[in-house]
Amino acid sequence: MEALFRNTMKHTSDTLLELQKAYVLSTQWYYIVMLCITAVLVIIICTAGGFAPGLLIVPFFAIVLWRKPYTAARAAEKRLMAKYKQLPAMETSFYEDEMKILNTVSNATTVIPYTDVKLVKETENLVMIVRTSRAVLTLSKTGFTKGTLRDCASHIQKKAPKARILLRK
Repeated sequence: MEALFRNTMKHTSDTLLELQKAYVLSTQWYYIVMLCITAVLVIIICTAGGFAPGLLIVPFFAIVLWRKPYTAARAAEKRLMAKYKQLPAMETSFYEDEMKILNTVSNATTVIPYTDVKLVKETENLVMIVRTSRAVLTLSKTGFTKGTLRDCASHIQKKAPKARILLRK
């Protein structure tokens, strides 16, 4: 059976960081909620009793929130380097009823049914196909060697009608 669409993706430090910036901050919303709650509590405490050192808590959480994608990308890069001794390249082929991902470093193939897809989200240079909160398939927007991003997203939408497709206009 011939693939309808094909994408090649070479992981780099930059692509891992872009993925983390887009994914970590959007899925770990509790960091943002925690920051807002802390800010409100500190403002209440400071206005009631003048507890000025409490103001340092807000910048601390803001820094933690801002640094999270960088630390997550560095950790992902270390894991990949430890496992493969290099950052892997992936070739994703889209067939009528499934996707097949080939890790070109290990030659391992993973088959994913379209029904597993929950979200397709576009970033500046990448496309994330989210299956679970811990399983994200990454495509390069310029890596389509067969077909186009728009046609591929349309195909995924037909095969996974419950999936949200968030592409830029």
